[in-house]
Amino acid sequence: MNTYQSGHMSDMSETRWAEVTENKTCSSKDGIQLFYQTIGSGDKVMILANGLGGRLYSWAPFLDYLSSDYKLICWDYRGLFDSETPQKITDLSITRHAQDIKAILDNEGVERVILAGWSMGVQVSLEFASHHQDMVDGLILLNGTHGHTLETAFQPLFRHPYSHKYFHEVIDKVLASSKYIDLLCKIKDIKKIRVMLGRFLKFWWKNEDLEIIAEWFINDIFNKANFPLILKLVQELDAHSVYHHLRDIHKPVLILSGGSDFLTPSYQSVEIARKLKNSKHIHFRVAGHFLLLEKSNEIMGHVRLFLSKL
Repeated sequence: MNTYQSGHMSDMSETRWAEVTENKTCSSKDGIQLFYQTIGSGDKVMILANGLGGRLYSWAPFLDYLSSDYKLICWDYRGLFDSETPQKITDLSITRHAQDIKAILDNEGVERVILAGWSMGVQVSLEFASHHQDMVDGLILLNGTHGHTLETAFQPLFRHPYSHKYFHEVIDKVLASSKYIDLLCKIKDIKKIRVMLGRFLKFWWKNEDLEIIAEWFINDIFNKANFPLILKLVQELDAHSVYHHLRDIHKPVLILSGGSDFLTPSYQSVEIARKLKNSKHIHFRVAGHFLLLEKSNEIMGHVRLFLSKL
């Protein structure tokens, strides 16, 4: 098995894939302009469904390992970054995001796809698979849940039955006050926080990419243009569930979880694996929500083995 080596992204003005990435747009089913990127020219196509606030760089090991054999497609969720924001807030639903995958695949002329989802992308991928299973060859699900995200977020050992209501109240109060939004968005301007977090992650996981990725991620999350919509998307994730459709998904699925994941606790992955008839769940006891970047070597070994059997 090849060993993953970080590519020192800080040496690049944007990312080390900038010269081989194509930037594209297409129109969604309801007329929203979607921004997406493609990298690689393999015969097989893989959709990379991001975590909330993540972008192409979140998939660094996939891009480095798989772009020679696969055409990888990653897009900005509607409302975020370079994709258009719908006028109606209800059009941010997870169902809409799954429909956006179909619009992108139609624009690319793709009829068969492998879905890779991280965090929010797990719900989006499962939603798409439940509607378009005939187009799906397999799914790779990292650090995710089947729905109702706030019912289990920050609850790694047990579930509090009313926690999601408290989270919604807090989010509503923040959204109602530009003062709170401005205050929270100042986090990205505190250089000491960005530097300390990045250096800790680089040291702890022995991956130099994590230092620059942590800074990019903080800048993307706590951007005033994105932050209110990110909070609304958190609420949409909590409103969504695909649990009742899991037994009807028969495609091969690789599920990967971390024991220290507080955002989407690993018992959610256990539940997904239990309901899916053709799944394999691999658990990393000492790993968190950024499992792909924390355990790049091990994860990509499992991913490559899974893909070789499709």
